Parts: sequence; structure tokens; C-alpha cells
Amino acid sequence: MNRRRKAGLKTFNEKDEAEEKTETSGSLYEASEDTIDQVELLVSEIRSLIAQNPGMDGSSLRNTLKALLNGHPQLKDSSYRDAINDLIISESDKHEAGIDPTEVDGLWAS
Repeated sequence: MNRRRKAGLKTFNEKDEAEEKTETSGSLYEASEDTIDQVELLVSEIRSLIAQNPGMDGSSLRNTLKALLNGHPQLKDSSYRDAINDLIISESDKHEAGIDPTEVDGLWAS
């Protein structure tokens, strides 16, 4: 076995371990791409909702936003949450529906 290592040959277990690391890295990359796709979709949904319903009352807007956020549970604890919250606040301010940061955080609750 030592001769194999000295010659640069991998044992069966070493080969499996190397392949496993590659698969894990690929999975992380795919998960990251999926998260970005979900963020882009949610951002589009939020912008469309607010732009298409400028006269929507605050209660209806909050309920609809809550449903949108609950449709993307993988984003609840993601690093994108603060940016999504900021988007909701800024977009709702444009249409006088004003949602404050505390309210936005509450929308993520199931």
C-alpha cells in the first residue's frame, strides 16, 4: 500500500473520497444557482405585485407579500433576506403602502 502512495496511485478509498468531494462541490454550486434563481423570481413577483396594484390597501398588500414569501421558504434564512426586505420596503414606499422593517420581518413568519 505504501508503494502505491509513493508511486502516486490512489487506493480505492482515496478515489471514492476525491469523487465525493467533487460531487459535494457540484451540489453546493447547484444549490447556490437555485437560490439565485429563486431570489430573482421573488424579486420579479414583488415588483410586479406592487407595480400592478398601486391602490392596494396595506392589509391586502401585507397578506399577498406574506404568501409570496412563504412560497420561497428556502430564502427565509438566506443571506439574501435583508436585500429582499429592503426591496419590499422601498417598493411599498413608492406606492404609499409603507411597510416598516419590523412588519417586513413579520411577513416571513409562517
